Amino acid sequence: MHLSPLFSRLTLGIALGLASAAQAADGGSDAAAVGAAGDPDDGDRHPRAANLEQVTVTARRIKGDALSYPGAVSVLSTEVIEREQVGSMVDLLNLVPGFNLDYDLGRDIGRNFTLRGFGFADDDRIIVKVDGARRSFNFANQISTFSVDPDLLREVEVVRGSSSVVHGGGAFGGVVEMRTKDARDLLRGAERFGARVRLGWNHNNRQHGSAQLFGTNATRDFDYLLSLGFTEAGDHKLAGGQVVENDSSKRDGMLKLRYAPAPAHELHLKLQRSRQHVQNPWNTLWHLSEWADTVITGVHTQDDITASWTYDPASPWVRLAVDAFHNRTEYDRKVHDLQLIGQPDEYTGLIDRNRYGGINAQNIATFDTGAVHHVLQAGVDLTWRKEDQFDKYTRAYALLAAAEARDYGLYLQDNLSFGRRSQWDLLLAARYDRFEREAGRLSNPLPQESTETYRSQRWSPRLGLGWQATGVLRLFANYSEVFRAPSAFELYATGAGNPWTFWVPNLGLKAETGKEWEAGFALDLSQATGLDALLFKVNAFKGDFSDFISLVDIDPRPSVPGDTGPGGTLRGRLNQYRNLDAVERRGVEVEGSLRQGDWNGELVYSRLRVRDAHTRLDVPHAFADKLLLSAGYHIAPIGVDLGWRMNWYFAAPNNPPANAAGQPLIDRSFKTHDAFVSWRPAADEALRISGGVRNVFDQSVVTPGRPANSAQLGIGRSVFADISYQF
Repeated sequence: MHLSPLFSRLTLGIALGLASAAQAADGGSDAAAVGAAGDPDDGDRHPRAANLEQVTVTARRIKGDALSYPGAVSVLSTEVIEREQVGSMVDLLNLVPGFNLDYDLGRDIGRNFTLRGFGFADDDRIIVKVDGARRSFNFANQISTFSVDPDLLREVEVVRGSSSVVHGGGAFGGVVEMRTKDARDLLRGAERFGARVRLGWNHNNRQHGSAQLFGTNATRDFDYLLSLGFTEAGDHKLAGGQVVENDSSKRDGMLKLRYAPAPAHELHLKLQRSRQHVQNPWNTLWHLSEWADTVITGVHTQDDITASWTYDPASPWVRLAVDAFHNRTEYDRKVHDLQLIGQPDEYTGLIDRNRYGGINAQNIATFDTGAVHHVLQAGVDLTWRKEDQFDKYTRAYALLAAAEARDYGLYLQDNLSFGRRSQWDLLLAARYDRFEREAGRLSNPLPQESTETYRSQRWSPRLGLGWQATGVLRLFANYSEVFRAPSAFELYATGAGNPWTFWVPNLGLKAETGKEWEAGFALDLSQATGLDALLFKVNAFKGDFSDFISLVDIDPRPSVPGDTGPGGTLRGRLNQYRNLDAVERRGVEVEGSLRQGDWNGELVYSRLRVRDAHTRLDVPHAFADKLLLSAGYHIAPIGVDLGWRMNWYFAAPNNPPANAAGQPLIDRSFKTHDAFVSWRPAADEALRISGGVRNVFDQSVVTPGRPANSAQLGIGRSVFADISYQF
């Protein structure tokens, strides 16, 4: 295994010691233990809850359902994650409206996504959190670090659009918050110790496995979870049969501890580490045909430490939570040109390094003023981030040199409920953000010491309104403003990031600001139709963003067909991040859920247009309308669940119809179908066997904005199987 020896010995030793102590301890009755555990086991091993029915945490520890929330939010619960049998976090998020797949649909380490138009190459516009800790999923403008195993997730909440106040500033696209499981999610009934193993196989040259140990003490004021996993992947086939040479080996581990030292107090600690060895084609599959003889070998490492303290006394005025985190990500890789054996490579090797840390604190108070009920949140968050990219051998800085970003935020949000049976909800909120950026050095060939710090600050308000018009109809409207300073990469990136582009720094960038209006309705037709559940939520949004930051070609050169490789006319093209005058975002999103007896179904539709307000050109490219339909059936007598899912991306209205190199962009629609089955025998519900076929008809998946002849065709038909057992 590639886990560090210290981490492996430490976590394994702690877990085994705790397990022995838990087994040896004797105290308290089983009934008392069940009561202390909180959430009892209801015996339903085949939940079929729909996304809209799930409880969402719209802000820390304030609960409400996604159907009544005055905004756009999707919640993927444990049951949904298990039922959908996705292969990765990116596949899981594809179940959400407004989510679009982006680059590298055939390479794990390069996969990216966009949420309401933002994501790839601008991860500051989406806030990603794991157990309250911020995480960068796309640092140095090249690779993805968005690789949490869906099997470890208890819940994923996606707040779409720029309405977030409590999660952080600058979230133009939205917020993705993942919450991992702990021992209390896995222990059953009065158990004090347990273990779980899981193995998976995919006929397209991929295997994975994991094991967890978890337990608690007799008084249930302490528990632990240790998880170790691996993933192995080899050469795989894209849709249509093209083989991509690939060799990937990943090892990961997680240790979670919870301790309640006194009533109303809880302490949490999480240590997580992953290490992945990769060998794959150059940069992205977009350039596969041009760089067929170029191979990347590298090691990607990520370490996370998260600690939190919660204080929840018997007082309506105090529910305090404090989180602190630090994560470190590094990608160390070499470039090998198979045609230059014995000669120096053009790019011999690079190291990207990202360090991210922060602390946030929040208090929640509940009180009444006459007939109005208030839930008041107040919080502060501080984050810092440092990025480097340098040559593996000379240690000379490449694109970034010790670039630092520091963010400070304060927020206040009041959720008021009033009227007969509280049918009105009013949300008043404001957030203050201050951003600081600093570069240690601008890299060659523009050597320049820079001690100047970039600063910007602003207040951003939010107003939301919800009205329960009838027993089945709820209306909502929302207005929010958002503010984002340029990232350190956008300000300071200098040099050749790839053979096609030379980045030029721009210290004069202005901060982006945005205003977004959103309105919609929710329908609960369950009683009217006599079904167990029939739910719909529809929202339309309109966003206007000023001083939008985009990568611009500042040295346009005429393209020569067939001359885009080394030495071609596109090599050395000068690019720079600049402010556009204004960008418009318009869209519609629909979610629907049906449940009747042993049947369930889901509908997800999204339409998105992001354009320059003056030129009417797509920014950064067109987005296809997307429709997802899924259906499932539970065969109760034998404990079998059947499922089917269709993803349909419609033809994108590309404007312009070609990229900077004159290559026509993809303009056709495509559909993929997945079929899956799972079995949990009534005689032993600790066992679960599942499997199916992804991309049943071997359809190409070419996302909008890519050249029509792109090699990014997505993974081809894949048969998979998975087995897990809990002891």
